[in-house]
Amino acid sequence: MQKKVTKLATISQISYALTLLREGNFQRAAKACHVTQPTLSMQIQKLEEEYNLVLFDRSRKPVIATKIGAQVLEQFQNVLSEFEKIDQIIHTTQGELAGDYNLAIIPTLAPTLIPIFLAKFRTQFPKVNITLKEMPTDKIILDLKKGAIDAGLLSTPLEDPAINETEIFKEPLLIFHSDSLDMTNQLHSKHLPLEHLVLLQEEHCLRNQVLDLCAVSKKNSNQINFKFEAGSVATLINIIQSDRFFTILPLLSIKQLDKKSINNNVKEFPNTTPYREVGLATHRSHIKKNIHEALVDTIKKQLPMELKKSQNTLRLKLKPQ
Repeated sequence: MQKKVTKLATISQISYALTLLREGNFQRAAKACHVTQPTLSMQIQKLEEEYNLVLFDRSRKPVIATKIGAQVLEQFQNVLSEFEKIDQIIHTTQGELAGDYNLAIIPTLAPTLIPIFLAKFRTQFPKVNITLKEMPTDKIILDLKKGAIDAGLLSTPLEDPAINETEIFKEPLLIFHSDSLDMTNQLHSKHLPLEHLVLLQEEHCLRNQVLDLCAVSKKNSNQINFKFEAGSVATLINIIQSDRFFTILPLLSIKQLDKKSINNNVKEFPNTTPYREVGLATHRSHIKKNIHEALVDTIKKQLPMELKKSQNTLRLKLKPQ
């Protein structure tokens, strides 16, 4: 006969279990929870004994949830989210924004967007303890579902039913080429010299958007004569400037170039300017709505004027995946 559950899990036990799920390692989970490893292990073991089930497969490295454990931990996440709403309600009624806020941002946005909004946001909302993490789209989605982060700044739409999205702005995409590569008569996306195209690595959604714009499938991208897959936009720019290459970059990345490069090596697409949509993604059970709204509002107000003016003129949206 199955043991009857007589005691509810404590919030601390739930937090420990969810942290272990996120970290996949007892030592890292204990450090993240600011307790000793024996304490965390003992509390999770007590939790398993009380419910008469095994939440984690400890034989795996990293530690993962068992089949039944995954279902229980998903409910634990809902419980913790509801519990944390108490603090949000209190802060809201007191008319202040406060608390921890873990924000992830994709690598093709981080270097250009963070300097635009961070200082202003921290000045306006000093009681919000913001932590920024740079990570690819797939990892952001995974961590949102785990509850490891509160929100992600990335290219949308994600078309994931578990994720809520708020559009912030549209970012035009432009051609950037080397001095030695003449692009004058090859600006249409269907006529670009693909043998000179260089891209970011596969983990970057901007890569897929560029391939889509150039009508290159993942399968026939192998036909490109030269292949260099950069880990960052900065590396991509340096490679292009060294030889007869080109790529397609977002406007905020273009604005980081010197004036000479912008004047001589940046071209717009004729007729219709393609763009990527940038938005804030949160899990459907998100609890920090006021901070989300404040962040979106701050970013919109701090955008460069040329980006604000272009929002209603862009028509060709490229999806991130």
